[in-house]
Amino acid sequence: MIGALLRSLTAPPEHEVCANLRLLEMFGADRGGCDDSLEFWIRSESEDYTATLLANAGVEAQEEFIVMAPGAASGGRNMWPVERFAAVALSIYQRKNIRTVLVGSPGERALANDIEAQAGAAVVNMCGHTSLLALAAILARAVLLVGNDSGAGHIAAALGKPTVTISSFPIDGDPGHPNSVLRFRPYGRGALVIQPRWPAAETCVNGCSMKEAHCILDVSIERVVTLIHRALDKP
Repeated sequence: MIGALLRSLTAPPEHEVCANLRLLEMFGADRGGCDDSLEFWIRSESEDYTATLLANAGVEAQEEFIVMAPGAASGGRNMWPVERFAAVALSIYQRKNIRTVLVGSPGERALANDIEAQAGAAVVNMCGHTSLLALAAILARAVLLVGNDSGAGHIAAALGKPTVTISSFPIDGDPGHPNSVLRFRPYGRGALVIQPRWPAAETCVNGCSMKEAHCILDVSIERVVTLIHRALDKP
C-alpha cells in the first residue's frame, strides 16, 4: 500500500479526477468497468424556475442558445477581454442566428453589461440573476458553454455539454502547475480548451506569472469562434 502511494506521488501529472480515482483504488475501491464521467443532478423545481427566468428574459422554450461565462473567481490573468467575448457573441449570432445568454455572479454584472452594450441583440443578459442550481438548469438547456477557466465550465462538463474554455495557461507550461490544464480542465468528452500558444514572457514559462490579462491575450477571437463552430457542427 505504502509503495503504491509513493509511486502515485512520483507519477506524471494527470487530471485530478483520475488521480483521486487512482487513490481510491489504492485503498481497495473497485472501479470495475464504471464510467468515470462527472454527473450533476437538477431538480424539477429548478428547471421550472429557470424556464420562467428564461421566458421573462425573452428566450423562447425551444430556442437554441449558447451560454457565455465572462468572469472568473481568480480574475486578472484568467480573464479574456470583454470586447473579445462580445465579438464572439456577435459572430455566432450573425453566422448561426444563435443568441448568447450571459451568466455570472452579481459581482460580474459590469462585465456582462459591457458585453451587452457591444453585442446588442446577440446576447441575453442574465448575469447576477441566477442561483447555482438555476445556472445548472440554464446550462442543461444550452447547446454549448464558452467562458474563462471557471466553475461554470466544470458544471457544463458534468452535464455532458460541449464546453470551450479559454485558459491563460500556455500549451508548454508545467503540467504540475496549480493552473495546469492537464490537471484542472473541465472533465468531459466535449470539454475543449484553448490555450496561449507560448508564454508571453520568460517569467511565464511554467504558467502565466502576471496579475492582469497577459498570456491569455494570445488567444484570438478567430480561434475561439472556429472552435465553437466546430463543436456546434458535430453531429
